[in-house]
Amino acid sequence: MSYIEGDRIVLGNFDDAFPSVKRRLNGFLARYDRIKIGATTDPLTRWRRGYERDGWSKMVILYQSQWAGSTRKMERELISYARGTKFRVQPENILAGGETIKDDMSQYFIYVVVG
Repeated sequence: MSYIEGDRIVLGNFDDAFPSVKRRLNGFLARYDRIKIGATTDPLTRWRRGYERDGWSKMVILYQSQWAGSTRKMERELISYARGTKFRVQPENILAGGETIKDDMSQYFIYVVVG
């Protein structure tokens, strides 16, 4: 079973979207014991090929963009922000973010998985 939420996705360029996405991320940082921030072009496949079998509770799509650069920047800035907060949970991200995004896709998503 897949559990992906995407009913409150923020759209637009990085500068306009970042404050809203950051506020949503704060809620997840405050409520969950595990959190990881990521980027993908196919949320369902990403969920099924990794997070579902690794015991995460759900994936929530936070941001959608047609620009690879905005998506890379959003992922990097959210990971950096989350690492610098005083919430009890730190993101389980190993890399800084933005490494997996290719320039040749038509849409990109930033998500958070929680457990």
